[in-house]
Amino acid sequence: MTPALSFAPRHHDSARGSCPKDHLAVVLHCEPLMRAPVEIDAEPGAVCLRVSGTLDAELSAELHARLREAPARGEDGGAIGLIIDLRKLRSFDDAGYKRLVTAQRELAAAERRSAYIISRPRIRAMIFKVIHITEDERARPVVSVDSARAWLAERGSVSYAAESLMRAKELLERLRKRPINDADPRGRTA
Repeated sequence: MTPALSFAPRHHDSARGSCPKDHLAVVLHCEPLMRAPVEIDAEPGAVCLRVSGTLDAELSAELHARLREAPARGEDGGAIGLIIDLRKLRSFDDAGYKRLVTAQRELAAAERRSAYIISRPRIRAMIFKVIHITEDERARPVVSVDSARAWLAERGSVSYAAESLMRAKELLERLRKRPINDADPRGRTA
């Protein structure tokens, strides 16, 4: 619904520090926010679910139901991956998080490949935790629709956990090979 604006004279109240006498105050009247549904689009080889708002018990239950309803196989018999777009998700609560863990466990048991598109650091941390707890090697956090499609298309690729471990080992190896300057703890030379 569209918020309605109204203008009303507001008198000065020195105790509350409100507007000076005879000034107008803008009052914004809003209807309660209606929850945006989980939107679903089908594309070749994938189903895309877009979620917005706050992942609470109600929204996570809707997402969970939509994940269960998403087809696992296409008309050609090929597996259909899941793209779960959380870029418009603002926040989450404990109930929403727990329900998402349950949903991801079901996806792992069904061997469904999934990509979570995330942009907010707090949501990213939650998804990392969900993937870690469920130990689902077929789930991956990504930053764009294109990277989600690429992940879903790479059927025989290395799991996210294995790839992260390889990158961490490469970084440690590079740090070990780097010359250390004892005079400056940051490794800079004078």
